[in-house]
Amino acid sequence: MVYLSRLIVSPRCRQARSEIANPFEMHRTIARVFEEFIESEDDGRFLYRIDREPRPHALIQTKSEPDWSRLCIPADYLAAPPEVKVITPMFRSGERFVFRLRANPTLRLNGKRYGLYTHAEQVEWLARKSGLGGFQVEKLAVRQEECLEARGTGGRVAKFATVQYDGELSIADPLLFKDSFENGVGSSKGMGYGLLSLARA
Repeated sequence: MVYLSRLIVSPRCRQARSEIANPFEMHRTIARVFEEFIESEDDGRFLYRIDREPRPHALIQTKSEPDWSRLCIPADYLAAPPEVKVITPMFRSGERFVFRLRANPTLRLNGKRYGLYTHAEQVEWLARKSGLGGFQVEKLAVRQEECLEARGTGGRVAKFATVQYDGELSIADPLLFKDSFENGVGSSKGMGYGLLSLARA
């Protein structure tokens, strides 16, 4: 069982505008809701993605039931009350889904991660992840977005390649796919990558 929440943010709120532009800050705001789960060693991890259409909003997928009343934000941060629905993932071999994935395609060499920036590399990355994740991509559209930047310790700026994958997939291994769905695909999940959104084809 997982919980999928949608937070529609108000473009009139200064903090909301800032966090839409900086997913790492959005992650820090959301994480405060789950501090008690982390401290008690329950599962406080979450996946999230910021979408800008039709209205700016954050999708958050959690294994723990969220209490959005704990969200410490300005009164004008949200444009509507949080929406939450419960999903019980049950997958069968051969099922087809329409999917969306915003990801940070990388390759690890000699202990370091390197971004993949060409279309061919990004398609190959998803093919590799799908093979490991129990699914096969049947149709695919790839949209490259602006690189995200985050300032780390010592003022060092890290850049993250951002790619949105849309298409159709079929399930090859239901157990592996369930893990991909619940735990995300790829790296840099704290920057808003990895959430696999599904709708039946």
